[in-house]
Formats: sequence, C-alpha cells, structure tokens
Amino acid sequence: MDPLYEDGLGRSALEFVSASTFEHQANLSDLHAYGERKLPDLSEAFQLPEHGQGSLSSVRTLWDLCTRYAANTTGPRYFDFVIGGVLPAALAADWVTGTFDQNAAGRITGDLATEVEILVMRWFKELLGLSMDWHGVMVPSATYGNLAGLACARQWWGQQLGVDVIADGTGGLPPIKVVGSSFVHPSVEKTLQMLGMGRKCLTRFDLTDPETGLARMREALAGSGPAIIIASAGEVNGGRFDPIARLAQVAQETGAWLHVDAAFGLIAAFEPSLAANVHGIHMADSIAADGHKWLNVPYDSGFALIRDKEIARRTFGMPNAPYLEDLAGESPGFASLGPDASRRARAFPVFAALLAYGTAGIRDMVKRQMAAISCLVRLLDDSTGYRILVRPTLPIVTFRAEPPGVPEPELDELNQAIFSKVNATGHFAVGMTAVAGRKALRVALLNWGVTDAIAQELFVELSATLAEIGK
Repeated sequence: MDPLYEDGLGRSALEFVSASTFEHQANLSDLHAYGERKLPDLSEAFQLPEHGQGSLSSVRTLWDLCTRYAANTTGPRYFDFVIGGVLPAALAADWVTGTFDQNAAGRITGDLATEVEILVMRWFKELLGLSMDWHGVMVPSATYGNLAGLACARQWWGQQLGVDVIADGTGGLPPIKVVGSSFVHPSVEKTLQMLGMGRKCLTRFDLTDPETGLARMREALAGSGPAIIIASAGEVNGGRFDPIARLAQVAQETGAWLHVDAAFGLIAAFEPSLAANVHGIHMADSIAADGHKWLNVPYDSGFALIRDKEIARRTFGMPNAPYLEDLAGESPGFASLGPDASRRARAFPVFAALLAYGTAGIRDMVKRQMAAISCLVRLLDDSTGYRILVRPTLPIVTFRAEPPGVPEPELDELNQAIFSKVNATGHFAVGMTAVAGRKALRVALLNWGVTDAIAQELFVELSATLAEIGK
C-alpha cells in the first residue's frame, strides 16, 4: 500500500495510539509488571508482506503485542533494574520529537534541535556547578556517555605521550592504566574494550576504607605515566558513591584524567540532602549520566560532559565533505562533538520535563522516592525474615530472605524462589543480584509514581511470599 494513498488511515492510526495511550497511562498501577504471556515465535507469526495492511491495522497489531508481552517498565511497581518511568511531559515531548523528526547533527536543517540541546546541557552545567565552557552533548545512554568521556580521555592520554591517537591510532604506545573502585560498572569495561584499551587495563581498588584504598591507588599510579581514574556515582545495589572529591585530589596529584560514571547518581544534585554525594564532581575531566533512569525521561537520553571542548572536537570530528560544511569550522554541530552522526532530537523530552516540573518538582519527586525507600528499609529491618545487605544511599536497596531456622546452604534457593514467585504474580517486579556470592533481592524505587503506600504494599507481598514458600 502506497502511503500517499492511504486515505486517512495514517490519521486513524495516530488517533488510535493517542486514545489507547490515555487509557494505558490511567491503568499503569494495575498492569502486570511483566508481560503475562509467553511471546510466540514472531518469525512464524509474521512474514515480510508484499502488500501491507495499512497504518491503522499495523499499529493495532504492534499495540496488541505490547499490551500482551511488554514489561510494564513505566509502571510504579516495576522495581527490577535501574529504570525510571516516563514523566507525562516527557512522553508528550517524545511524540513531538517523532512528529518533527529533526536531525540534531548540526544546523544544516535548522537551529532548533541544536539550540535546545545546548540549553539543556547548560542547565545541567549550572546544576553541577560546572564552568560554562565545558562541552555537553546528549548521547543514547550512559554507556555512550562513558564511551564519549573515555574516548576523550584516550585522546588526552595519547597527547601526553606525543601521539595523536585519533589520526595515528595506539600502535606502539604502552598499555594504558585505568583505575577505579569495586563499584565500576560493566558498561565501563565494555567501553574500554570498544575503545581498544582492553578490559584488563582496569585495576579495581576497594575503597570501603578510603584511606587504605586511596593510598594503594596512589602507589599504583606513581610513575606510571598518564592514567585514567574512574569514579562511580550511584552503584547498582544501593546507589552508593565513590569519594569523588578525594579521587579528584588523587587525579590532581598524579596528573590523571578523572572520569565520573554518574549514570544513576547525577540526579542527586537536585536534592540538597543528597547533593554532598556528588561533591567534587566539578573537578572531573568528563562525566557520563543517563536521563532514562532517575530523571524519568524516555530511553535515548544520555549525557556526556567534557571539560576540554577542543579534545572532544578532535576526538569526534568528522572528515569533511562538501555537503557537511556545518560539521566543520569554528562552531561545529553535535555530530562532530559526540559519537553519533545521525542524531535524534533527544534533548526535546528532557527540555520538556525540566520546563514542566522545574528543579523543585524533580526535587520533590526525589524526596518522595527517598521517603518510600526509607519506609521499606524500616519494614525490612523490623521483620524477622529479611536482612538488608546493602543499605541505600539512593532509592535502591538490596536485601536477602534469611528466616530463622533455614540452613545457609538453602538460602540461595529460597531467595530465588521468592524472586520467581513475586515476579510471576505480576503485581510487582523485583530484581535478583548477588552480594559476596550470595543471592539477594534488589528493588529500585525510581519511578515517578512511587509512594510510601506502594513500598508498604511491596513489603506485604514479600512477607506473604516468604511465609508461603517457607512453610
């Protein structure tokens, strides 16, 4: 079917999605946290058609698949992984983004997408107390944020050794030294392997005792030449932070590049009671973060902030072509200042969310989530069946079922059974992790709809499940 001759079916499809979305949003709290049914073999159910069924029918088919099989990750009872929901203003702005489908590579097709992105990154620089001459760029995710920051770090490292890595590669250079704490996320290791540095270049130091751990880090960096330090802001089991300011001091003393992976924790800067956790972040050389987590905007909303814009420009500059003049020159477009060239106007949903709710609204959301996690922690502490393994710094907690009389060898199996039972019931989605080799449950109360009441309901279900399985 030629889309030019659909005769209103395209509009009908848009009207269907609009009406269905309103109904879906109204029922988020009641939906199964995971898809209720086993997904069929899509390759058997669908073949590439020669004659299409039209916009309305195809969108209805997709909507049906989503309502049947998609996890309810936008709902206020989905606590597996570190996923926020989607704020109403951000969802509406995401529709706007797709409607206008701007290419945010540069100004060739207009200034709007570029200027909105510049504004959004300016707001985050203000929030973090960064100088306005820092470079900020939106990227698809925190992994891309780490990629952007560490690619710039690699270029800086080569320059310290007299080599332009972007032009000449790393051949003949010594192995790069990268150090971090036990909190370093696997996405950082993925970035190191993608950049050709190799995962084995990373050495982890236990900073539980900061004095001892930092002393060992200093010793490892002494006389090693240019190096990279990774600071983690909001790890995945409790939202804990490395001592960023102290790592910044080590970086200054040893001449190292400091990269902060703030995928989860950056939003702590909105709330004064939590902001001390990101103290010293302004002394970093690069920062990565992810809006789809705690900021509750849709996916494809990562951030990269880099102190030295010239290094970013050299790292990500595109070879010139006659039709890409906008991406060269003194003020190049974002395609020459970040890892991706064809770029969605991903700043639009973030712009709308911050404009809609302001710093006070985000702060209120954060405080409400922190109150909910505190409520859950009190209930777990007062229970006889659960023990908290990682106390929360941010609204994420890791705990383990350890009822009296159950032998230690059986506890892993018990926790696995609770995880499976709760998620199969579908009222809540909880996560499974491991702490010191022991299976544990983990919940991240990051959705904008989370309240104390929901935290209490979760505890009731956890208690009932333990009582049922432990019989």
